[in-house]
Amino acid sequence: MRQLLIAISVLLASSGPVQADATLVSDISSHRIGITSSYTGTELLLFGALGEGGGDVVIVVRGPDQDLTVRRKGRVGGVWLNTDAVSYRGVPGFYAIASNRPLAEIASERVLRRNGIGMSSLKFTGETSTAETPDVFADAIRRRRQANGLYRSDEGAVAVIYDRLFRATIPFPANVPVGNYNAQIYLFQEGQVVVGETKPIIIDKSGIERAIFIFSRRQPALYGICAVIVACLAGWGAAQFFRKR
Repeated sequence: MRQLLIAISVLLASSGPVQADATLVSDISSHRIGITSSYTGTELLLFGALGEGGGDVVIVVRGPDQDLTVRRKGRVGGVWLNTDAVSYRGVPGFYAIASNRPLAEIASERVLRRNGIGMSSLKFTGETSTAETPDVFADAIRRRRQANGLYRSDEGAVAVIYDRLFRATIPFPANVPVGNYNAQIYLFQEGQVVVGETKPIIIDKSGIERAIFIFSRRQPALYGICAVIVACLAGWGAAQFFRKR
């Protein structure tokens, strides 16, 4: 608690005099998360201060957008094959929501959808090869990523202290994709968004993992050859070890 108050005091002091119409000041504990071989997940702290009017705080962390194809298997002549597929564009690899109370109590569904807040607000643009509605496949994406911890909604995760200070932690699992993220902090009053701020976040590989990742992207053919050589040497070494035993 003491560290949070000190951080917010520094934040307010660095921003200069607060204007009469200012209602939200926010920041995050780190704008960059490095992934190494020992990375097992982390938590990001978001904090800030509200104006005299107070209100409800909703935080949305999203990124990076991806293109993917969802396929469904079916029995064809007694064999399981891919029968239907939908290709989607702009699917967020990670999507997390945190709020100080249930979203249904903060604003109407229409307002939430207009601001892209909520799992039901995630609309994917898809091209289907089947007559079935793409929404069935989109629901499968949401369920799978929720099960993997990549999509989550924590209503009540934002703690508002003394009606002026707020804080929340957003967990990032070990399988979080690398890329550019945005943390959007919204202040609601009487069911409407009155102010919002966006904070950039970068999740990237660091150390030797980053060097290997960059090498694999810039020199894919050479990387593949090296991978084959390393695999062969590992297999030969294991064979020699067990032969001596």
